[in-house]
Amino acid sequence: MGVPLIFSAKSLKLLALLSMAIDHTGKALFPGLLWPVCIGRLAFPIFSFLLAEGFFHTRNPRSYGMRLLGLALLSELPFRLLFPVTGRLTNVIWTLLFSFLLLCLLDWGQKEGRGAWFLLALCLLFFWLGESVGCDYGGAGILLGPLFAATRAKETALVRFVGLATFSLWSCQTPLLAFCQTAAFFPIACYAPIAPPKTALWRWSTYLFYPVHLVCLAALAGKL
Repeated sequence: MGVPLIFSAKSLKLLALLSMAIDHTGKALFPGLLWPVCIGRLAFPIFSFLLAEGFFHTRNPRSYGMRLLGLALLSELPFRLLFPVTGRLTNVIWTLLFSFLLLCLLDWGQKEGRGAWFLLALCLLFFWLGESVGCDYGGAGILLGPLFAATRAKETALVRFVGLATFSLWSCQTPLLAFCQTAAFFPIACYAPIAPPKTALWRWSTYLFYPVHLVCLAALAGKL
């Protein structure tokens, strides 16, 4: 019996947005509470997976990348208000943007017939970039999108699981959080690739949810 395909791209994105909002609410308003952080570990792998799927389905990669860049810039101040840090590209949209750029370059390299060493060098360069600028989830987070892109076939499900588990152990502070993050594999495995058409309202509301919810939480936490 095959895996039931019960999650569309829309429902996966809603799951990721909800888990992210729970995570940020817990950190902002109830620091020290563990269960919101556990739930929040689902978000980033799902966002990375949807990024990889978006890369394969977009008709305009430049426009896709520019939307990510605009969202990263728009979200930086709200994120810093809610979670004060210095000297880093803190919000997760930067990580997704660099991951998308890497996907574009890897795709170009393959089409140009570049060898495996060139593609590996690109991955190492972006890993170094993520670590150097302090991206959320670090250099390994940038590589997660290409991992999902390279393991779209059912035959590579085990490779995807092992890769996600390795990433989780690398990026999470405790084994419990790594376990919760690896659990994102299961809703992703139930992804149904045929999605209904998305309206402009849906697209922009899901993009703007990120900075808007950060501003709302900052206000509730008395940081505005």
